Amino acid sequence: MRMPPYFSRPVWQRFFAGMAIGGIISWFIFLYIFGEWNEKYSKEIQKHREDIADLENDIKIWQEDYKELNKLNSQKLIVQEIKVKIQNSDKYKLDS
Repeated sequence: MRMPPYFSRPVWQRFFAGMAIGGIISWFIFLYIFGEWNEKYSKEIQKHREDIADLENDIKIWQEDYKELNKLNSQKLIVQEIKVKIQNSDKYKLDS
């Protein structure tokens, strides 16, 4: 079996070896950059989750205060006693 002419010349062998080594190096660079970006975004997502949890707790506190104030106001708004005094009962012929 005969070898192709590309592999018999050392120039082509060096070229293909350089491509393979360059591909491996570029793959490691890609993995490093991707890992850094992933770490950055995961920290950012974690920070957002903490912010959301804090805001939800704030909303819960506000809602409890709002409900408490509504209860107090509703107690103040309820009619406790009604007094009616008719001055001209003879004129309208009303019974006691």
